[in-house]
Amino acid sequence: MEKTTEEKLAAVLQFCDEVCPNPKDAHILPDEIVEVQRIKQFGDYSHEYIVFVGGRTIATINKDSAPREVLAAYRLLGLEARDAVQAERSRLSKRYKSRLNRLRANDAETHRIQIEVKDERIAALQAKSAALVEALEEIKKVHGFAYTYGDGFSNVTDKRLNSTGVAIEKVIEAHKKGGVQG
Repeated sequence: MEKTTEEKLAAVLQFCDEVCPNPKDAHILPDEIVEVQRIKQFGDYSHEYIVFVGGRTIATINKDSAPREVLAAYRLLGLEARDAVQAERSRLSKRYKSRLNRLRANDAETHRIQIEVKDERIAALQAKSAALVEALEEIKKVHGFAYTYGDGFSNVTDKRLNSTGVAIEKVIEAHKKGGVQG
């Protein structure tokens, strides 16, 4: 966004105040061509500066400076380039923040899918586990007991777990506790 003349004047005056805080101060920019000198004035024009290039006066800067002088000083003091760099940094920062937010959203979606898949796997394992316990219980009913009969095969006097039934019960208990057989 292009700055107004008033914004440029404020930036030039602020820069000049920083480099020449006292009356009659002078500051030569690093290029050794541009010089800023504060003029000793009082009252409304206590902040008045002369911008020189190669010893020639280019602009007199104060609160009432003409727009062409403000623009010349703004450019010569490197403020235009500084603002352009700052604008580019801001643009890139917004771009990369936007990209980072998209990546974070993608990571969150990936995490959500991973949890969903994990939950589905857990549900499938729980279903398999329940089916296994049910099958073991059926095997125990059929093959896990020893019977003692009284008179013939019609009168059961004693029903106890045999070794198969005991082993099946241990497997079921270990499975329910989450233990490992071995």
